[in-house]
Amino acid sequence: MTMTEQEIDIAIAEALGVEPELVEWWAHKPDDTGGSICMSAQTKQEVEEWIRKNPDYAKGYSPKAFYRYPPYCNDLNAMHGAEKKLSLDKRDLFLQALYRICDKAQRMTPVPWLAVNATARQRAEAFLRTLNLWVNET
Repeated sequence: MTMTEQEIDIAIAEALGVEPELVEWWAHKPDDTGGSICMSAQTKQEVEEWIRKNPDYAKGYSPKAFYRYPPYCNDLNAMHGAEKKLSLDKRDLFLQALYRICDKAQRMTPVPWLAVNATARQRAEAFLRTLNLWVNET
Protein backbone atom coordinates (compact mmCIF):
# COMPACT_ATOMS: atom_id res chain seq x y z
CA MET A 1 0.00 0.00 0.00
CA THR A 2 1.24 3.46 -0.80
CA MET A 3 0.72 6.75 0.97
CA THR A 4 -2.66 8.43 0.55
CA GLU A 5 -2.89 11.94 -0.88
CA GLN A 6 -3.80 13.26 2.57
CA GLU A 7 -0.75 11.56 4.13
CA ILE A 8 1.46 13.00 1.38
CA ASP A 9 0.06 16.52 1.79
CA ILE A 10 0.58 16.38 5.56
CA ALA A 11 4.12 14.97 5.26
CA ILE A 12 5.17 17.72 2.83
CA ALA A 13 3.58 20.45 4.94
CA GLU A 14 5.36 19.17 8.04
CA ALA A 15 8.68 18.92 6.19
CA LEU A 16 8.30 22.55 5.11
CA GLY A 17 6.99 23.78 8.46
CA VAL A 18 3.68 24.82 6.89
CA GLU A 19 0.81 25.07 9.37
CA PRO A 20 -2.58 23.72 8.28
CA GLU A 21 -5.53 26.06 7.82
CA LEU A 22 -8.38 25.78 10.33
CA VAL A 23 -11.47 25.26 8.18
CA GLU A 24 -14.28 24.60 10.64
CA TRP A 25 -15.30 22.85 13.85
CA TRP A 26 -17.17 19.56 14.04
CA ALA A 27 -19.32 17.82 16.61
CA HIS A 28 -17.34 14.58 16.53
CA LYS A 29 -17.89 11.22 18.20
CA PRO A 30 -14.87 8.89 18.01
CA ASP A 31 -15.24 5.18 17.28
CA ASP A 32 -13.22 2.33 15.75
CA THR A 33 -13.72 3.64 12.21
CA GLY A 34 -12.53 7.18 12.93
CA GLY A 35 -15.79 8.51 14.25
CA SER A 36 -18.90 10.28 13.11
CA ILE A 37 -19.73 13.91 12.57
CA CYS A 38 -23.22 15.25 13.09
CA MET A 39 -22.76 19.00 12.58
CA SER A 40 -20.19 21.62 11.71
CA ALA A 41 -19.79 25.29 12.55
CA GLN A 42 -17.36 28.15 12.17
CA THR A 43 -16.38 28.28 15.84
CA LYS A 44 -15.79 25.87 18.69
CA GLN A 45 -18.29 27.82 20.77
CA GLU A 46 -21.07 27.15 18.24
CA VAL A 47 -20.43 23.40 18.46
CA GLU A 48 -20.32 23.49 22.25
CA GLU A 49 -23.62 25.41 22.31
CA TRP A 50 -25.24 22.89 19.94
CA ILE A 51 -24.07 19.99 22.14
CA ARG A 52 -25.43 21.76 25.22
CA LYS A 53 -28.81 22.35 23.55
CA ASN A 54 -29.09 18.74 22.31
CA PRO A 55 -27.79 16.62 25.21
CA ASP A 56 -29.62 13.40 24.26
CA TYR A 57 -28.82 13.49 20.54
CA ALA A 58 -25.28 14.79 21.01
CA LYS A 59 -24.27 12.31 23.71
CA GLY A 60 -20.64 11.33 23.24
CA TYR A 61 -19.92 14.17 20.80
CA SER A 62 -17.29 16.82 21.44
CA PRO A 63 -15.80 19.73 19.46
CA LYS A 64 -13.05 18.79 17.01
CA ALA A 65 -11.16 21.15 14.73
CA PHE A 66 -10.96 20.30 11.02
CA TYR A 67 -7.76 21.44 9.35
CA ARG A 68 -6.82 21.56 5.69
CA TYR A 69 -3.28 21.19 4.41
CA PRO A 70 -2.09 22.61 1.10
CA PRO A 71 -3.11 20.21 -1.70
CA TYR A 72 0.41 19.33 -2.84
CA CYS A 73 -0.75 16.20 -4.68
CA ASN A 74 -3.15 18.17 -6.87
CA ASP A 75 -1.54 21.60 -7.20
CA LEU A 76 1.50 22.17 -9.39
CA ASN A 77 1.94 25.66 -7.95
CA ALA A 78 2.09 24.27 -4.41
CA MET A 79 4.65 21.68 -5.50
CA HIS A 80 6.69 24.32 -7.31
CA GLY A 81 6.86 26.25 -4.04
CA ALA A 82 7.91 23.11 -2.17
CA GLU A 83 10.58 22.22 -4.72
CA LYS A 84 12.09 25.71 -4.47
CA LYS A 85 12.75 25.05 -0.78
CA LEU A 86 14.97 22.05 -1.50
CA SER A 87 18.64 22.71 -0.86
CA LEU A 88 20.94 22.71 -3.87
CA ASP A 89 22.38 19.31 -2.96
CA LYS A 90 18.86 17.82 -2.76
CA ARG A 91 17.71 19.15 -6.14
CA ASP A 92 19.71 16.60 -8.13
CA LEU A 93 18.35 13.81 -5.92
CA PHE A 94 14.84 15.17 -6.49
CA LEU A 95 15.30 15.09 -10.28
CA GLN A 96 16.66 11.55 -10.15
CA ALA A 97 13.69 10.42 -8.07
CA LEU A 98 11.30 12.21 -10.42
CA TYR A 99 12.84 10.51 -13.48
CA ARG A 100 12.47 7.10 -11.83
CA ILE A 101 8.82 7.77 -10.99
CA CYS A 102 7.91 9.16 -14.42
CA ASP A 103 9.90 6.83 -16.64
CA LYS A 104 7.79 3.68 -16.84
CA ALA A 105 10.05 2.37 -19.64
CA GLN A 106 13.06 2.65 -17.31
CA ARG A 107 15.42 4.10 -19.87
CA MET A 108 19.13 4.09 -19.12
CA THR A 109 19.45 7.87 -19.49
CA PRO A 110 17.06 10.46 -18.05
CA VAL A 111 14.53 12.04 -20.40
CA PRO A 112 14.05 15.67 -19.29
CA TRP A 113 10.65 15.89 -21.00
CA LEU A 114 9.25 13.37 -18.53
CA ALA A 115 10.17 15.57 -15.57
CA VAL A 116 8.79 18.69 -17.23
CA ASN A 117 5.41 16.99 -17.65
CA ALA A 118 5.32 15.32 -14.24
CA THR A 119 2.06 15.63 -12.36
CA ALA A 120 1.81 17.28 -8.96
CA ARG A 121 1.31 13.80 -7.46
CA GLN A 122 4.50 12.49 -9.06
CA ARG A 123 6.43 15.56 -7.90
CA ALA A 124 5.07 15.13 -4.38
CA GLU A 125 6.26 11.52 -4.26
CA ALA A 126 9.71 12.49 -5.59
CA PHE A 127 9.90 15.28 -3.02
CA LEU A 128 9.21 12.92 -0.12
CA ARG A 129 11.55 10.26 -1.51
CA THR A 130 14.30 12.88 -1.74
CA LEU A 131 13.88 13.69 1.96
CA ASN A 132 13.54 9.98 2.91
CA LEU A 133 9.98 10.63 4.12
CA TRP A 134 8.19 8.33 1.68
CA VAL A 135 6.41 5.49 3.46
CA ASN A 136 5.86 2.17 1.67
CA GLU A 137 3.69 -0.21 3.60
CA THR A 138 3.71 -3.83 2.60
